[in-house]
Amino acid sequence: MSALDPAQLAAPGQLALRPANLLLVGFSGAGKSSVGRAVARELGLPFVDLDEAIVQRSGRSIPELFRQEGEAAFRRWEMETLAEVLARGGQVIALGGGAWTQPQARQLLGPADVAVWLDLPFGQAWQRIAGHPGRPLVEGLGEAGLARLYEERRPAYALADHRIAVDQRSVEAIARELAAWWSRRPQAVVRPDPHGPGYGVHLRPTLLDEAGECLVEAGLEGPALVVSQAPLRAYQSRLDQALAATGWTIRWHWMGDGEAAKEPAAVAAIWEAALEAGLDRRGTVIAFGGGVVGDTAGFGAATFLRGVRWVAMPTTLLAQVDAAVGGKVGVNLPQGKNLVGAFHHPSLVLADPALLPTLPRRELAAGMAEVVKALLLAGPEPVGELEEQVEGGLSAWEPFIATAIRLKAATVSRDPREAGLRAILNLGHTVGHALEQVTGYGRYLHGEAVAIGLVTALLLSERVMGLDPQWTRRVVRLLRRLDLPVDAPELHDLSLRPALLQALGRDKKARRGQARFVLLEAPGAPRVGVEVAPPLLAEALDRQAQLGA
Repeated sequence: MSALDPAQLAAPGQLALRPANLLLVGFSGAGKSSVGRAVARELGLPFVDLDEAIVQRSGRSIPELFRQEGEAAFRRWEMETLAEVLARGGQVIALGGGAWTQPQARQLLGPADVAVWLDLPFGQAWQRIAGHPGRPLVEGLGEAGLARLYEERRPAYALADHRIAVDQRSVEAIARELAAWWSRRPQAVVRPDPHGPGYGVHLRPTLLDEAGECLVEAGLEGPALVVSQAPLRAYQSRLDQALAATGWTIRWHWMGDGEAAKEPAAVAAIWEAALEAGLDRRGTVIAFGGGVVGDTAGFGAATFLRGVRWVAMPTTLLAQVDAAVGGKVGVNLPQGKNLVGAFHHPSLVLADPALLPTLPRRELAAGMAEVVKALLLAGPEPVGELEEQVEGGLSAWEPFIATAIRLKAATVSRDPREAGLRAILNLGHTVGHALEQVTGYGRYLHGEAVAIGLVTALLLSERVMGLDPQWTRRVVRLLRRLDLPVDAPELHDLSLRPALLQALGRDKKARRGQARFVLLEAPGAPRVGVEVAPPLLAEALDRQAQLGA
C-alpha cells in the first residue's frame, strides 16, 4: 500500500466527534498488550490487540499471512484493520511492532487519538521475545538483524505523542503512569506531516502555571522570546515564574494593540527583539495573546533565521478555537487581510480556559461564532446540543470549544497547506473578511464579521446547494442568543458596494477576480469553491437585510 485509500480517511466532522483512542506503540517485547489490558481496566475502556484483530478478520495467523502473502500484503491487512478498529473510538489499542512505522497509520488517526511509545532497550526486548516461537521477524532476522531493525524503527516510534520508559518496571506501574498521563493528554493533536511529529493542543485550566513543564515535555529549548500586548501585563509575573521554574531564560516583547498592529513593521520589531534575546535556531518564540499576537509572532518565528520553533498560548476564545491551531501565520496589508504570510506550525498550543472569564462578553461571543461554524461543519447533532446549552456560559460551552478545536485539527492534518479540504474552514469568512476590510477593521470583531458572513453563506446555500431553510433560521436564532450580529448595514450601503465586491474579488479563494464561497448542502456536508453569480449574491444580501431589520 504505497498510499492510503482516500475512502479510509474519515471526514473531519466524523473525526472531530469520534471518542479518543489510546494507541500503544513500540518494538516487539515492550509489553504493549499486557500494559494495554491493564490500562484499559484502569480507564474503563475496551482493549484491542491489533494483531489479534487481524487474525480474526483474515482467518489466518500472523505467520501464515507473512508466508502466504508476504510483508507488503500483511501491512495492507494491518492498515485496513486499524482503520476499522479506530473508527469505533474510545478504545485502548496495542499495535504490532511495525504498524506505527507506516505513515499510513498516522494518517488514519483522528484529532483526539493519541499514541504512546513504550520504550524498552533492545537487550531486554530480545530477552523477552527470543524464546517465543511464531514471530516471523524473529525467525527471519535473528538477534543481529532485529537489532538493526530496532534502530531503524526508533525514529518512527519517537513520532508518538508521548514516551514512557518501561525498563525494569512492572506492568501495573506503567499502567498507572499511563492512566495519569491520559487524564492530562492534549484535547487534540495536529499531524500536518505523516513523516514528522504532530503537536498537541492542550485545553485545560492551570496551563499558564504549567507552561514551563509543558514546554520541557514537548522537547523545546530556550532562550525564549515572549510576544504579547499591553493588556496582558497582569499575567507577566505568573508566566515568568512558570518558565523560570524549569530553567528558561526569557525576554518579553510588547506589540501594539488591536488589529492595526498586525502589520509588516511589527514583524521587523519581533526580529530585532529576537536578536536582542539571543535566539538561535534552537530558540523558541512564545505568542501569548489573541489572534493578532499569534499570527504576527508566528510569522516572525517563521522568518527569523529561516524558521525557529514557536508556541501558541492563546488568551481569547477566538484564538483558542481558530488562530492558534493550524500554522497559518501572517500580517495584513492595506489592500486586505492576511495577504502576507506563511505556513509555520507551532510546536505546542496551550489554551488555558481560566484566562477567558475576564474577557468582555463581546469578545466571548465573537469566539463562539467560530465554534458555531465548526459545529455546522461537523454535523447536525452538535448544533442541536449547543442550542440546548447556549445559556450555560463558558462552563457549558467547553465541550463545544473542544469539538471546534478537533474539527480544525482534523482538517489541518489532512490538508496542512490549504490545497483543498482545508478551505471548508472558510465557511462564513468570504463575506466576513470583505466586511472587515470595507469597515477598516475597526467596527466589527473578527468573530462578529464571521457570524454575519455565516448567515450570508447559509442563505446562498439554500439557493445554490438546496440547504433546508430550517438551518438558516436555527443558526440565526442561535447567533442572536449568543449576542452576535446576523446582518450589517454596510452590506446594503450602495456607496460601499464597489469596495465590497472588490474585496470579495481579492479573497484568497477567488479565481480571476471571481469570489468563490464555502457552502453547505447540509450540516456536515460542506462544498468548497462554489462560484455564485452576482444576482444570487445580491438576492441573498437583500434577504439578509430583512433578517437584520
